[in-house]
Amino acid sequence: MSRRSSKLALCNHGVNCPHTIYKSSILDGRCYYHSAFTLNNSSSSLQQPTTINQKQEGFNQIEFDCLYHQYTNISENTHEFQSIEHLESDKLKNYLFSTKLYAMQVKEITSQLEEAFNNRDYKKVVDLFTHYYGDFEVKSREAYQRRIIPLTQYSMAIDSLINLENYKGGELLCYKCLHDEGLTSNHTIFSKLLKIYILSEQQKKFDELVKQLMDNNNLSIYHFGIILQEYSSRSDIKNLERIYSKIKEPTDYHHSIMLSSFIKTDQGMDKVNYAFRKISKPTTYQYNLLLNYYISKGSDKVEEIHSKIKEPDTYTQNIILKHYLNIGSTHKVISLLQHAKFDIVAYNTVMNSYAKKGDIKIVEDIYKMIQKPSHQSYNIILTAYQNAGLFEKVEEFYKHIPLEIRNDYSFSNQMQRYKSEKERLDKVKTIYDTIPSPNVVHKNILMDALADNADQKQTEKVFNSIESPDKYSYQALLKAFLKNNDLERAENLLKEIQNPTPAMYNLILNTYKEMGKIEKMRSLLKSIKHPADSTLTICLSALPPNEALSLLQKMPKPNDIHIRALMNNFINTGDINMVVQIFEKLINPSQEAFAILLKALSKTIKPNNSENLPVMEHYYQQMPDKRHTLANNSMLTALASVGDYERIRVIISEMSEPNIYSYNSLLRAYKMNGMYAQAHELFNQMEQVDSVSFVLIVACYYLSSHAHQANMSSELIESYFNKITKPTSSAYNSLVEYYIKEDTKESIMKAIALHKKNPAPDQNSFVKLKQAKEALEKLEKETNPTSK
Repeated sequence: MSRRSSKLALCNHGVNCPHTIYKSSILDGRCYYHSAFTLNNSSSSLQQPTTINQKQEGFNQIEFDCLYHQYTNISENTHEFQSIEHLESDKLKNYLFSTKLYAMQVKEITSQLEEAFNNRDYKKVVDLFTHYYGDFEVKSREAYQRRIIPLTQYSMAIDSLINLENYKGGELLCYKCLHDEGLTSNHTIFSKLLKIYILSEQQKKFDELVKQLMDNNNLSIYHFGIILQEYSSRSDIKNLERIYSKIKEPTDYHHSIMLSSFIKTDQGMDKVNYAFRKISKPTTYQYNLLLNYYISKGSDKVEEIHSKIKEPDTYTQNIILKHYLNIGSTHKVISLLQHAKFDIVAYNTVMNSYAKKGDIKIVEDIYKMIQKPSHQSYNIILTAYQNAGLFEKVEEFYKHIPLEIRNDYSFSNQMQRYKSEKERLDKVKTIYDTIPSPNVVHKNILMDALADNADQKQTEKVFNSIESPDKYSYQALLKAFLKNNDLERAENLLKEIQNPTPAMYNLILNTYKEMGKIEKMRSLLKSIKHPADSTLTICLSALPPNEALSLLQKMPKPNDIHIRALMNNFINTGDINMVVQIFEKLINPSQEAFAILLKALSKTIKPNNSENLPVMEHYYQQMPDKRHTLANNSMLTALASVGDYERIRVIISEMSEPNIYSYNSLLRAYKMNGMYAQAHELFNQMEQVDSVSFVLIVACYYLSSHAHQANMSSELIESYFNKITKPTSSAYNSLVEYYIKEDTKESIMKAIALHKKNPAPDQNSFVKLKQAKEALEKLEKETNPTSK
C-alpha cells in the first residue's frame, strides 16, 4: 500500500483482530500489535516474565493468589494485600514492579522517563519505554482505561531513538503513535517523522510525506519551517518556492530561509531583494546575508545597506572591512578600525593584506591599534620588514617581543616561507642564525629546507642536535635520505619510527612510484593498518590500472580525489574507454573530473582522426563552470590538433586566466594553418614562454616560404631562447639545429658549445651533436683542402 493514502484500514493479520492501521508501506498491512516491532527489547536490562513462579520467588499461596489476581485483572482493589499481616508491602511492591505486575501510575512512568531523558541517558529511556510498552500491553491504570500511551512518553522515546541514531525504530514508533492518536491530531509526531527522514537521508520518504501532508492540508507553521529548511539544504529552489507559496501567513523565519537560499544558489538581485523585503523586522544576521551578497555582486549600495543595520555585530564589521580592503579604500579601513571593535584575527588579516603590498607604514599604524598582539601579529611585522629588506628594523623589533613568544614562534613564519624555495636556502639559514635559542620548530624548518636541497649531511647534523625529535624532525630526515637516493637508510628509519605519519609513508611511496618499484609499493601498502586518503591516492595513481581499480572497489568510502587518481592512471596507460566508463558512473562529477575526461579524450584527437572532437564538445558543454583552466586547455589541445584557431581564440577570450599552455595551443594552430606572421606576433606578446613555445616559433620560421619577412636572425632567435626560464632538451636541440642550418664555422661552434650546456641531453641531442661535428669537418675541408 502507498504511504500517500491517509485513510485507516483494518489489519489484515487476521479476521479476529480489532485493530485499525495507518495505511503505509512501513506497516505492510499489519497492525503494530502483530508487527515484529521492538525497541532494543533484547538489550533491556529489565526482565519481562509472563508468569509467576510461586516456589522460586518464595511466596505462599495467599500471596501468590493476590499477585495472580493483580496480574490478570489489573485491579485497583489492593486492600487484600494490605490485610495480610505477614505480607511485607514494600517487598511485594518491589517484586510487582520488577516483574511489570505493579500497576504504575502514568505520572510515575513519565517521571522515570523524564529523569533519564534530562540526564541524556537515551538508552535508559528506550529500555524503560520498552519495559512498559514493548509488547504493547498497557500496564498503567489510566493508560489501560484510555487504551493509549501518553504523548509525552511517546515524544521522549522517539527523541531518544533519534539521539541514538536508531532512525528505523523512531520511524516505526512515530507511526504507532499516529495510529493510536489519530492522523490529524498529532502535529508534533509528524514533525519528528520529518526530522527522522532528514537525518537518515531518506529524501524519497520525506518528499512523499510532505505531499501527503500537503494534500490533507495538515501542515502547521512549524512543519513548513522544517520542510523549507530541508529543501534549502538541498538547494532545491523549485520545491522551495512551491512550498513557500502554500503558506497562508509566512513568518519572518520562512522569509529568512528563502533569503538565504536565494543567496546561496545565486538566484539574482530581484529574488534576493523580494525575500528581504518580506521580512518585517530584519535581524542583524539577515542584514549580514544581504550585505555580503551585495559585496559579492560589486553593488554600489553596500554602504547604504550597512548604514541601515541598527546593531551591527562582529561579523557585520568584518564583512564591511573586507569590502573596504577589496576596493582599496585605506582611509575607510583605518577609520573603521578606529571606531569599531574588532578581534585580533581581524587586525592580523588587515595587517597581512598591507604587508603583502609592501605598505610598511600602514602595517605599523594598524599594529599600534592592537592592545594585545598575538604571535601571528609579531610574525606579520617581522615578515613585512624582512620582505622590505629592513633588517635593522627586524633586529630592533625582535627585542620588543615578549620572551615566551620570541622563543616559541618568532622567525618560524619567515623560515617556513623561504624554505620551500631552493634558491632561498641561504635566507632560511640567515634567519635561523639570528635566533638566540632555536627550538625544535626552528630546527625542523631548517632541516626541511636542507632536505629539499638534498643536503643530507647538514640535515643529520641538525637532527642530532635535537634532544627530543618529534615527528616533523624524523620526516625531514627521511626526506633527506630519499632526496639522496639513500633508500636503504630511509626504509630502516621508517621501521624505527613508532606510528609513522601518512606524510612519511607518502614520501617513500612517491619515491617508489618515481623509481617504478611497484612490488615495494604493494608491500608497504599491506603493512599500513589504516592508510590515509592521500596514501591511497598515490597507490591508485601508480599501481597497474586493474589492480588500482580492485583497490578502489575494496575501499569503504572512496572520494572524488581517489576516482580522479584512477582516471589519470588509465590515461597514462592509454585506456581512454575505461576513463569514460569511470566518469559515466559519477553521480555529480566535479570540475576536476570533467577536466581529466577532456584531457583523456584530447589524446585521441589527431589531424587525421578527429571523430572524438564532437564527444569532447558534448562533455565540455555539460560542465557547470567553464572557467576551469585544465579543462579549457584540454579542449584547446584538441582544437589545435585540427588547426581550429578561430574556436581557440574564442575559448581563450572567455578564460579568466589563460596560461602558457593555452597560448601554445594557438601557436600550434597558427603553425598548422601556415599563419606564420600571426604566430610571431603572438609569441612576441606572450609574457612567458617555454620550450614548446620556442620549438613552435622556430618551426614557423623554417616553414615560412618568405623567411626574410619574419625578420629572424641569430640575435633574435637567441633572445627568444633566453626568454625560457628552464629550457628542456627539445629547446636546446632546436637551437642547435638552427645553428647547424646557418652552416658557418662560428654557428657550428656555437652548436657544439650549446650541447655541453644541455643539462639532460636525449638521444636526439647526440644526433644533432654528430651532425654539428660532421658539418664542422666538412667546412674545414672546404676551407683547407690539403688538411686531413
